[in-house]
Amino acid sequence: MISANDSGSILTVQQVCTRLWGVDHTETDRNRLYRMIKTGRVPSVVMGSRKFVPVWAVEKIERGELDE
Repeated sequence: MISANDSGSILTVQQVCTRLWGVDHTETDRNRLYRMIKTGRVPSVVMGSRKFVPVWAVEKIERGELDE
């Protein structure tokens, strides 16, 4: 896990799903992202019960540098 200060801009899980899978993403896509966060494949920031993903991590996924 990373701290909020290290992350720069952060996105909600909903925003990440929309960016990766489009506006028609499903609950399965959201669950896939939560599993990737839980296993540590995607870095995250946790604030209370909410999880956020840094923009740089999403950009790495889009470029194929981070396992999807």
